[in-house]
Amino acid sequence: SQAVYGVCCFSDKLAAFTSGSSYLISPRNDGEVNGINQVSFTLSILCADYGTTENGGVIAVGNNLYFINRDALYCLSQSSVGGTYSVVRIELPEFIGITADTIAATKFFIDVKRNELWLYGNGNGVAIYSTKFGCWYSFTGYNALGIFTFQGEPAYFKDKKLYLANTS
Repeated sequence: SQAVYGVCCFSDKLAAFTSGSSYLISPRNDGEVNGINQVSFTLSILCADYGTTENGGVIAVGNNLYFINRDALYCLSQSSVGGTYSVVRIELPEFIGITADTIAATKFFIDVKRNELWLYGNGNGVAIYSTKFGCWYSFTGYNALGIFTFQGEPAYFKDKKLYLANTS
């Protein structure tokens, strides 16, 4: 048995990530008994070689799952032909301040409005990956303990004050 470190919805299924692999939990309608719908679940291996080490380190964006592994950010996507899955490693450029040695302690936030993944928590600001354009950029001075959505915009607490991230 392995601990589950990340869970998220993926299409009509639930994706669950342990430290070394990932699984899909699929619902199956078993019909009706005494007026009550019966549902069972099937567990299948999504990717036997990749998992996550960060609690909450899995986020679904469209038809892709982004997750933090031991050494990098990865994207797992489903092929439109045959439904097979592929994993792509997203390289970490030096300027973002996150390395293969520090990524396991990195936290994860998604700016749904802009299709961006925000990686933070290493004291060097925020590294942002645009899933729309496939590029990185970073903000310094955002040394936040947690980032969340407030009034539709990324926000964080620092020194007992609430800050809205200026993303314009």
